[in-house]
Amino acid sequence: MRKRDLAKRLLPLLGIALFLFIISKLDINGIIGVAKNIRWWLLVLGVVTAYLAVYLKAWKWKKIIDYSGMKYTLSNSFIAWLVGFAVGMITPGRVGDFYRSVYLKTSNKKPLGVCFATVFLDRIVDIIIMLIFAGLGVIYLILGYNVPYGRELAITVVVLALLSLVFLFVFRENVVRKLVRPLFYRFIPERYHKDMKKNYKSFFSLFNRVMEKPSMIAVVFIIGLLGWLIAFFEMYLLALALNLDVSYVFIGSIAPIINMIELIPISFSGIGTRDAAMIFFMGLVSVNKEAAVAFSLLILVVIYVIAIPGIIYWMKHPTELPK
Repeated sequence: MRKRDLAKRLLPLLGIALFLFIISKLDINGIIGVAKNIRWWLLVLGVVTAYLAVYLKAWKWKKIIDYSGMKYTLSNSFIAWLVGFAVGMITPGRVGDFYRSVYLKTSNKKPLGVCFATVFLDRIVDIIIMLIFAGLGVIYLILGYNVPYGRELAITVVVLALLSLVFLFVFRENVVRKLVRPLFYRFIPERYHKDMKKNYKSFFSLFNRVMEKPSMIAVVFIIGLLGWLIAFFEMYLLALALNLDVSYVFIGSIAPIINMIELIPISFSGIGTRDAAMIFFMGLVSVNKEAAVAFSLLILVVIYVIAIPGIIYWMKHPTELPK
């Protein structure tokens, strides 16, 4: 096994190591005590709200598929999204989310590059929306709380948001070839590189065609915004389920920042990275470390509950990457 492949396999273990270190410094009984007082009806409502957020995300992806000229029902989009979500939870940086393009290809018999482009655009829209909310969240935290390195954090988020917008509008084949393709190959297994090279033209043909429709981009962004707002409400319900004294605005401010941290490919399912971030941000509203970790673990449990239907469907209808 090459050193690079070995490093990619071992990198997610950093998150596990971080989680174990955090747990070793906390009172386990304190975490259990917080969990014992959970209000179950709010937890159930949180799970239902999470599925509603997933439905909107699947609808957003379907809109992109519709504009690409392919046929895919909303129910199929929902199921494929759940499968991709399940695979994404066990892959660093959630790159496994692109697995749903395989299900789309199976239904439409289109080149993998075309199907991949729909997921790629969906992810780009999500990341831009997340960066916008993260920027607003940083501003809110700086104005309302004594955030360490708040100015540096705000500058970083604003720069990332601007770069994402620029990237979206200057996205062309020559740009990707020079900047993105080297990174892309780090996530795609080497045995699939040759196949993806064949699909580059199909990928960019669809992407450029979609980008020429501003009204479509607007609709996709609106659905994406609603999806994120509902996802923030889900986290707020989970916080209330644990009797944490936090506001919806506060949760909406920290959630996108935490999601960005979870994308760092040193963990899977956000284990370790989300816990550390949650301790930091919840400390701003005087929530102790044990309660913050209990909140983080509850989010993890709900994530896997959401992923269960996708896992079951994949086990019954397994689809391998095209050769």
